[in-house]
Amino acid sequence: MSRLPTDVEPHPSPARPSRAWRHRSVVAACVVGTVAALASAPTASAAPLPSECVQPIGSNLVTCTFDTAGEHELTLPDGITSITVTAVGGSGGDADAYNQLTGETFHSDGGVGAVVTSAIAVTEPTVYAFVGGDGSQSNVVLERSPGGFNGGGQGGWFHSDDSGFDGTGSGGGASDVRTAGRDLQSRRVIAAGGGGAGGAVPAPGGDAGSAGPNLRNLTGGQAGTATSGGAGGDDGAPGALGQGGASYNLGFGGGGGGGLYGGGGSGYVGGGGGSSLDPDGPGPTLAARGATPLVTITFTSTAPPTPPCSGSVCLTPGMFGSS
Repeated sequence: MSRLPTDVEPHPSPARPSRAWRHRSVVAACVVGTVAALASAPTASAAPLPSECVQPIGSNLVTCTFDTAGEHELTLPDGITSITVTAVGGSGGDADAYNQLTGETFHSDGGVGAVVTSAIAVTEPTVYAFVGGDGSQSNVVLERSPGGFNGGGQGGWFHSDDSGFDGTGSGGGASDVRTAGRDLQSRRVIAAGGGGAGGAVPAPGGDAGSAGPNLRNLTGGQAGTATSGGAGGDDGAPGALGQGGASYNLGFGGGGGGGLYGGGGSGYVGGGGGSSLDPDGPGPTLAARGATPLVTITFTSTAPPTPPCSGSVCLTPGMFGSS
């Protein structure tokens, strides 16, 4: 039997991985397995929010904004017991007039709407946001300016003859949140609308909560109050619950603004603004001229906030033992 040459060494045994390397491999495998499980396992999530609502990542605060005139329905998630409402009422319509004998041109601004912010308790699963419409200006002969959505009073006729023309403005509608659809008695927060301008002379509409100014011997519509509609001025109709008064049928005054109670219309000058309802806040303020009527509803969601994501994987704080 031959022997191996003494200068040939036997094959070395395979090296065993170090303990540190094996530890890192196990941790990596656990992480990959956990991430794979997260990516594939079904997860519980809250019902999708309406398109008008946003919830920032990592936050429980949900804000829903409605800025189109009309009626909007919002079903609240389970467990919501309070909401914060900000409402902006519509502005009254402007009016323009021209005196051909003197060459004078008059422009009158409609009154601005109110801004109300208030927190209210809710027990109903659904609330309704009614967003007021801005008042309009008549510009067609023998046509009246229609009131803004949600209670704006109708303005007077547009007059035009050899002596010139007189335009009129209608009242702005109120913006509110209520609990029973079109039931005016269920309104919880209300931002009033402004009164429409009149076209007889420079005759601005009254801002929300204010009367249309008296000019010369002509009387503007009065503001709505907490308990009654504003009185009409010089042949204008009075305001009523949720409704601004109209101008005189053949007049060229402004309509009253909508609100808890609407402002009065005027036959020849500006209509009055409506009244607001602010059950929890410091009271209404006035919107900036040109502000968009809207309603925002904010609440704290009871569902877990959406976790931050890295690529296609969402990780929650503390998932791997750290926070």
